[in-house]
Amino acid sequence: MDDNESLFLKPSCRGCNVIKLSVVIPEIAFMKNMVPCFFLFLVFVLAGCNKIGHGGCFEPNSKSMEGLWELRKANSMLVSDYPPGNGRTIRFTGNSYEKRENGQVIQSGEFSIVNDASASESTCMNIAPGQFANRIIYDNNMNAQKVFVQLTGDQLIFMSGCFALDGGVALTYVRQ
Repeated sequence: MDDNESLFLKPSCRGCNVIKLSVVIPEIAFMKNMVPCFFLFLVFVLAGCNKIGHGGCFEPNSKSMEGLWELRKANSMLVSDYPPGNGRTIRFTGNSYEKRENGQVIQSGEFSIVNDASASESTCMNIAPGQFANRIIYDNNMNAQKVFVQLTGDQLIFMSGCFALDGGVALTYVRQ
């Protein structure tokens, strides 16, 4: 018997073959109490945000995206961080949008959100199933480059272009 086994197995008398499990029994009782807690934790984890939406806490739609969003990060060949108050915003109201830079409207119109599972193919990236499973269509232009969208908490991420060809970009906006 090595040192680890001696911690768990203690003879109850000298010269007899009966082994008393003095340390193991309390650990089993502890584990019995932990099993329900573990399963309760597991239920919360499995019922988390991914169940509600595609990769986030909300499935992107005109109602969940409504409001003012400000650009905070652009990922492409280079990563650019933008400070709060940088003036690069997009506002969604109903099915309308308005993009602004430095207070000037640069684009506006109507948008729609459609399910599209081709993000991996379109962006040349390995994207997990359920992530970026929706795309935004501006001004009913079905021929424009696909722009995939994901809403997670207070972050709205747009991704488009082929990253493998240095043509991809991911724009992260924060709700204002």
